[in-house]
Amino acid sequence: MQATRRGALGVSIGLRREMLATALGLAGLGLVLAAAPARAEAPPEHRGAPKITGSREVGRLLSVGEGKWRSATKPTFSYQWEVCEPKHGPCNLIPGAEGSTYRPTSTEVKKKLRAIVTATTPGGTASVTSHASKKIVPGSPLNVHAPTIGGDLQEGAQLAAEPGEWVGSEPISYHYQWERCSTLTAVCEAIAGATAATYTLEAADLASSMVVKVLASNGVGSASASSSETPVVGALLPANLGLPSIGGPLLDGQLLSALTGSWSGSEPITFTYQWLVCNEAGEECSEISKATGPTLKLVAGLIGDTVEVVVTATNAAGSRSETSAASGVVRGILPSNTGAPSIVGSLVEGQTLSATSGSWSGSEPISYGYQWLVCNAAGEECSEISKATGSTLKLVAGLIGDTVEVVVTATNVAGSRSETSAASGVVQGILPSDEGLPSITGSLLSGRLLTAHPGTWTGSEPITYSYQWQLCNALGKSCGNISEATSSTFKLLGLDVGLTLDVVVTAKNIAGSRSATSPVTGLIGL
Repeated sequence: MQATRRGALGVSIGLRREMLATALGLAGLGLVLAAAPARAEAPPEHRGAPKITGSREVGRLLSVGEGKWRSATKPTFSYQWEVCEPKHGPCNLIPGAEGSTYRPTSTEVKKKLRAIVTATTPGGTASVTSHASKKIVPGSPLNVHAPTIGGDLQEGAQLAAEPGEWVGSEPISYHYQWERCSTLTAVCEAIAGATAATYTLEAADLASSMVVKVLASNGVGSASASSSETPVVGALLPANLGLPSIGGPLLDGQLLSALTGSWSGSEPITFTYQWLVCNEAGEECSEISKATGPTLKLVAGLIGDTVEVVVTATNAAGSRSETSAASGVVRGILPSNTGAPSIVGSLVEGQTLSATSGSWSGSEPISYGYQWLVCNAAGEECSEISKATGSTLKLVAGLIGDTVEVVVTATNVAGSRSETSAASGVVQGILPSDEGLPSITGSLLSGRLLTAHPGTWTGSEPITYSYQWQLCNALGKSCGNISEATSSTFKLLGLDVGLTLDVVVTAKNIAGSRSATSPVTGLIGL
């Protein structure tokens, strides 16, 4: 009745205003009377709680629905996830978790999740909270972004694998397998031994594409994912690592040989030659007609001059040239060194070094003698090593920390000359390496004495050992150092009951130190 009266009253007032406006002539003046205000829209009203769906494993995607709502205008929705302690414990907002989906993390295992859904219309906002999910459980690895490969696609270049993005219970470990893919058959095959995060491209990879397969593992399970195929691996242009050189006696009528030097690049590499004649100073060089083979026979016209050789290396990627140093003057002379002796081999105790005599010119035949020297770490204050007169030298413990040189004496019918190599690097000891893990013996009962055994180690002698006992939880995890427990024995106390132990053994010698940890013991009893 009241609403009817108000409606009638509104009509009456409206008619009166119209009549008054007409009477006063205001309509012609363009005055507009205000309309009655529209009725405001009500806020949205929820009619059904949203539900959470999806896997409860760590890293898997959970989704929350909008729920059911009643409103004059279709609402827009926003979300906020919460984590709840078990057994009706408190719930806390998860910072940044403001989408309709959420991936549980390892910190939320054994807890529950719920989501607050907020509906918004021109009439206002309203919120409703979903029912809590069941408890979150550990999850096996799940790949959400595929592995990738970085690096230059040329033979000899190193590729690096990125594992991609994975979710699941931490920690997650990664293992790699590189594969070579045929561009003809589109078949990819695993490369034997290529199981590191990096891979150096080989000749066998030319004209193929590469893939890396990543195996992710955690305490729950394992999963694998593969990268996309790379473009095709290309050949590497030859690059000179050691200059070409000339071998042979610089005597009229003798034969010189061109040594190609050291080259890198995709195999096969072929070599061509051009011999040059230069003045006594090795300058003002010009090509020798038709001298394009790997050897050059010296003729009378070359006496008093020097020679060089240009070596051109060619492979599938192209060609590059490098010129040798000029030879000595062509004549019959005493042995002359044209390339210093050098020392090759591993500078580690127990290894054998070899002396290369270097390059010599002179009347053939030339024989070579050797005398090895020991020098300080700076390559100075050298003295002869007794009886070390062969082309090889076995490194003994007494040479650790020193350097060595070799004096090469070249002898022919004209006499002898000697040349000394550059000093080697410092001779190193062999760092300790564990060949068998440390172990613990003794009764795992309170009050008993345990003994640590260092395990089996190799390396330069003498090797000394130190110990650090560690106390671990019942699962053999979260191990921490036990204060002052640094001897080879350890007495168990009552406080240790129900826990486990391991021992860290550090082996030390002149080369440095390395550590190895024993397996964890069983539970300590009373």
